[in-house]
Amino acid sequence: MAERNREKRLHVVGRLLAQASSVAGTPEAEAFTDRAFLLVAKYGADEFPGEATDAILRRDIPVQGAYLRQQVTLVIRIASALHCAYAYRVLSPDVAFVEVYGTKRHIDRIQILYGPLLDRMLHQPSASPWSSASPLSLEDRIHRCRKPGRHCGH
Repeated sequence: MAERNREKRLHVVGRLLAQASSVAGTPEAEAFTDRAFLLVAKYGADEFPGEATDAILRRDIPVQGAYLRQQVTLVIRIASALHCAYAYRVLSPDVAFVEVYGTKRHIDRIQILYGPLLDRMLHQPSASPWSSASPLSLEDRIHRCRKPGRHCGH
């Protein structure tokens, strides 16, 4: 029974994150992602009190492409937050594996969270007014930052 409930929750979270990816960059995507993360947080640590004796598993999470170090760091930070141990191997300048050690439910959550967080990590900076891809001129960016009540990371 508990396993079925957990699988249902994982399925719902997966669907919400898929919907967020399909409408990326819109307010709807933000809403879907926020709802998914809220569910993960709500049913997270105390989801099933009897699971404290779960077996410890190892899963390799492949990481590849640009910003490899940042991607590895993202997996490591998620794993640490979910009480998992980790080690990583860099196979080439653009391919690595993060070995994650933890309970099945924690490792499942790492895999659920990694995709959308990676997407945000890689795409949100390009939407920033400080990005070189921004249509705003440097003068416009400075003007926006000087408006009362705006904080620009200083």
